[in-house]
Amino acid sequence: FALPLMVMTSIFLLTISLKDKKTNFIEFFKLKSKRLWIPLLIWTSIYSIIISFCFPNLLGIEVFGESVSLQAFFTGYRHLWYLQFLFLASLLCYPIIKYSRKITKHK
Repeated sequence: FALPLMVMTSIFLLTISLKDKKTNFIEFFKLKSKRLWIPLLIWTSIYSIIISFCFPNLLGIEVFGESVSLQAFFTGYRHLWYLQFLFLASLLCYPIIKYSRKITKHK
């Protein structure tokens, strides 16, 4: 239930935010990139440090098979996959929202 609600809420808020704005796709892409990819990179870095350094060295806990690869920075680390999902969903919904706004303005 939580994921569909999050997606519907995100698309609803996206629709509201694009209501009167004259943003083009490039500006929209840059804004969404900053809002979603920067937190992804920051939190993946934090998780990488915790898993790779803090658990083994400070806590003495061996983490089996948990080395964080470079791929985690592009695909999301564990639960951060939803950030890429929201990014792609917003990019796919942008033209649909803009087109529907044009149709409703002409009526």
